[in-house]
Amino acid sequence: MEARYNEDNWVLNENGEPRQVEGYNHSSLWLRVKGCEKVSVSISKNKVKPILLTEDILLKCPQFEKWEGVWRIEIDEDLYLRGDIYKSGFNTAIDEFDVLGDRETVRFRTFKYLHDLQNFIYNPETGEELNIQL
Repeated sequence: MEARYNEDNWVLNENGEPRQVEGYNHSSLWLRVKGCEKVSVSISKNKVKPILLTEDILLKCPQFEKWEGVWRIEIDEDLYLRGDIYKSGFNTAIDEFDVLGDRETVRFRTFKYLHDLQNFIYNPETGEELNIQL
């Protein structure tokens, strides 16, 4: 299955360097030029690679923190995305805490790539972009 990239997703260019997507069409992506935010270059989608989710990548996302041995990010006052890195990817769950502090897990999913986390969990749940310092 072909990767689905959106604006602001992070990918690796043909030189293996991380770049952010500025725009896209059916066959190409426009990647921001490092150090010059207003300039982008066109590249064929088949020349970019997704960024594997690793602990090093999560360390570059200031919203994530280690909490009781797992990675966690606050989505709302009592709503958290938590997960851990395994060989299969970043296994996640959405936890909701009630007023007594009891936790209910409402959803599980595994993400292998950074753009999947950006597209399917963080942005739809919060309406914000994930801050990534690559």
